[in-house]
Amino acid sequence: MKKSLKFVFLIFLVFSIISLFLINKTENFITAFFDQPSSRVFSQLILARQKPTLTNDINFIVLGLDYRNDSLENTQTTDTIILTNIKNGQISILSLPRDLWDSQLNSKINEIYPISLETSDKYKFIQNNFSRITGQKITKTIIFTTEDLRNLISFVNGVDVYLQEGFVDNQYPNPDYINNPSPDIAIYKTIKFNSGWNHIDNSNITEFVRSRKSIENGTDLGRIQRQQLLLQALLQKIQKNPSQINFPAIYQYWHRQISTNINLTDLFSILFSQYSYLNNFSLKQYSLEVGLNSNQGHIYHPNQLVQGQWVFLPVGNNFNLLQKYIRQYF
Repeated sequence: MKKSLKFVFLIFLVFSIISLFLINKTENFITAFFDQPSSRVFSQLILARQKPTLTNDINFIVLGLDYRNDSLENTQTTDTIILTNIKNGQISILSLPRDLWDSQLNSKINEIYPISLETSDKYKFIQNNFSRITGQKITKTIIFTTEDLRNLISFVNGVDVYLQEGFVDNQYPNPDYINNPSPDIAIYKTIKFNSGWNHIDNSNITEFVRSRKSIENGTDLGRIQRQQLLLQALLQKIQKNPSQINFPAIYQYWHRQISTNINLTDLFSILFSQYSYLNNFSLKQYSLEVGLNSNQGHIYHPNQLVQGQWVFLPVGNNFNLLQKYIRQYF
């Protein structure tokens, strides 16, 4: 009997040690993956399940920061502005032209970010103003830099994007000149993307999403179209080839480097709300109609400069038509 008890105790002890070892390994993995203690991760996971911070209908604003502090330019404006909604497994995006004029702030909307830096809560300022412009309740903000784009695209090993029409930009700022201003170095360089398939990776993604000086589609609107093509290609790759995606590296970079007010509880809440749709996620892209005059489309370019600047104005001199269009899809 005593031998049997000893044997049972020994088995129990062995299994306990193995269990503790596995738990410790799991905790270490979770801590490494999420870059924070496993206890905190579990508490946020439980909170997201019981009291989700974000529901099935989520609006947030994505800003691409065009930060420059060099001999050619000194600016913190945003050259990418995307209204984004996630609902029922569908991501809806609408890019807003950076040159859209906001009479209330007396500036282009690409100035909202730098103005927000002078406030006590930049995220609240950004969300309140884009909510006012779009007519949508925006609760979260994501801010990317061009350096972020280069790093993130490397985690997915690049994507292939199909261009109906290629383009050549002879006035793209030369990074060599920016890093070392010299009369011996050209201020601008020529970049080219051919029609058909183009592989976009960390060597050319900045040029692809920022170029706006080409003859073919060399406008802010052309750049918006390319950015949307890139997002579509990225989503398709994640769906078709998830094994090629370095998800741990993406999350850790997100946690450490990306400027956002989306925390881990928010991310878990999004995953729970969209879990049943994960296999069928889709991307819908929408665009504002640009009219030839003040009576057409949603926005238009006036025949004169506004405070010395080339801008888009909302038709009707307010955002009512623009908001009505957005309400159809968001």
